[in-house]
Amino acid sequence: SEEFQTMLAKSAAMQARCLALDWRRMTSVDNKIRALRGLAVIEAALGASRRDLMALLDIVIPLINSLVLEDGGHRSRMPDRHITLLRQLIELRAAASFAGVGIEERLDEVISRMGSIARMWRHADGKLANFNGAGMITAAHIEEILARAGTRGKVLQQAPHSGFLRFSSGRTTVIADVGSPAEETKSDSLICGIGTLSFEMSIGTTPFIVNAGQTAADPDLRQLLCSTAAHSTLSLDDRNSSEVAEKRRAKISGVELGPATGGILAIATHDGYEPSHGILHNRKLYLASGGGNLRGSDELEYSGAPGEIPRHAIVRFHLHHRVSAAMLGNGQVLMKIRGNRNGWLFKASGGEVGLDNSVYFDAGIRHSCQQIIVRSPLSEIRTLGRQEIKWAF
Repeated sequence: SEEFQTMLAKSAAMQARCLALDWRRMTSVDNKIRALRGLAVIEAALGASRRDLMALLDIVIPLINSLVLEDGGHRSRMPDRHITLLRQLIELRAAASFAGVGIEERLDEVISRMGSIARMWRHADGKLANFNGAGMITAAHIEEILARAGTRGKVLQQAPHSGFLRFSSGRTTVIADVGSPAEETKSDSLICGIGTLSFEMSIGTTPFIVNAGQTAADPDLRQLLCSTAAHSTLSLDDRNSSEVAEKRRAKISGVELGPATGGILAIATHDGYEPSHGILHNRKLYLASGGGNLRGSDELEYSGAPGEIPRHAIVRFHLHHRVSAAMLGNGQVLMKIRGNRNGWLFKASGGEVGLDNSVYFDAGIRHSCQQIIVRSPLSEIRTLGRQEIKWAF
């Protein structure tokens, strides 16, 4: 009825006035953009003047630019926050187009770059790699957002500013985190982003090696699931590779990705354990042509810097819950993907191989799974200067 329409319009206008005051008090830039997106939508719907809407968009564009890196990644390097912001920019573009204010081209360019990074993180099953606390957004939601983004093109192999690599051969895809954790700001903390040099691997549409992912808003559990140990990478003495309390933030160097004899080779180094232990971590990932062989090396190098004497290194490979693993008598691990006739074999040198329990979160749902652990004692590393753990799937 006309009476209800009038009441609804008045209510919407009142909420918009409240939002116009509230957004200024928000500390998070993400939340400010979310609020301003809401204001743009309601102003476009209620017929605000073109001048007022342009003034609002002039406020939000610099905020967007402060969050989006040059290659299109969200400054936090967190896939879920990236997708959430991308959706808000798509809705902001729709409001601007509806109102005819003519800034769509400025938003198109940012949306296109962000869409490219999102596709880089995406496995063949439609889900994002679980780096840095990802895993809360469903494949259907991601598909909808990327379809609305309207960008297509070749999937990126390297995002130098966001710090990720992607390479494939045959049915095997590897996505690796080769970036430094995001810098701490007043509105964010370095809780997520400490799975430095972790990777995920999928076989066709089945995730194989994963990171633990994320569940609901329990802060203690979130911190645990964002830890280095919750990622498929190396940790030293059960400590995170970056730590806010210790003012340690891993810096990345020597990132390379390119063809090698019979396959593709990725290389990167981080210094997150140098302030605490005087140790540099070098990781190499080699994917053979055809995708049936992933070989890796984790080399720890003593830089000569002071610090604690390291006790042990642990390399973890979290397996997807559709992968079952069993130890063999020779210290190798046999793995089977449910519904797949082909098996996989894991072997390593430079450490003791074992199996342990793990968890994997998919859109907040907890799945029990397994992890392969390679434990290597480091008592003589300062004498030897370096120690290497080699492994292969």
